[in-house]
Amino acid sequence: MKLAKKSAVGVIASVACLAFSVNAFAGTDIKTVSTTGYGTLTGKLEYVSGNQYAMWYTNTTANPDNAYHTITGSQQNISGTTLHSFSMTGVRGIGGIGRGDDLYPGAYAFYGTHGVQGGTTYSAYAAYTVTHT
Repeated sequence: MKLAKKSAVGVIASVACLAFSVNAFAGTDIKTVSTTGYGTLTGKLEYVSGNQYAMWYTNTTANPDNAYHTITGSQQNISGTTLHSFSMTGVRGIGGIGRGDDLYPGAYAFYGTHGVQGGTTYSAYAAYTVTHT
């Protein structure tokens, strides 16, 4: 009888945990690059299977010369055909930028180029990310 009670409590706890999980992440790629002047450049790409979208983020730990943060991203099918691509530049001097895209039909792979450029003192840097469904 005690084993049955413990099993029931375990099942209830498992169901409660599942009920509170909203997003399922099929793939996340995070790349960091040490830079001169901008500290650490971080690029993050997430494919969120539960909500059928992908998110791209770019940030740096410093930005003393008001450079732009950039993201270039794409979605490709399993054959390597590009289904959708975008490029965006953030406002000078902010901590970072992000963008989300709904999945295009047949999307399989996601690519990101995360950068910092256009400053008055330091060179441009980039980090590259990739994940898939």
